[in-house]
Amino acid sequence: MIPHGQSDENPLLRAFDAFQESVVLPGSQIAARPWWRANDPIHRWTVTMPTVTPDDRRGTHTFVVLSPTAVEALAAALREAGQDEAIRHRRNAAVDADAAVIKLWGR
Repeated sequence: MIPHGQSDENPLLRAFDAFQESVVLPGSQIAARPWWRANDPIHRWTVTMPTVTPDDRRGTHTFVVLSPTAVEALAAALREAGQDEAIRHRRNAAVDADAAVIKLWGR
């Protein structure tokens, strides 16, 4: 679980950095890079993450993002999840990025 933090360093982005380091492209030792390249096609993705409040109420928070790959979609959703408006929307619930479900829009 990634709790809502009050520090200057965003815990969601720290979690994504750790996730990024663990993603290796099949058949290589090259880590996937979560940034956009000018010639990449852009797709619409849904990223749904389980949530839990301090009093143990559970739910989900879904983000619709535009990005070329699923890894980059997760990165965008994690950035959005760390925004004050998103935190208020889910009533300070923590998101579980490790259990995120990433799908192409409409599939």
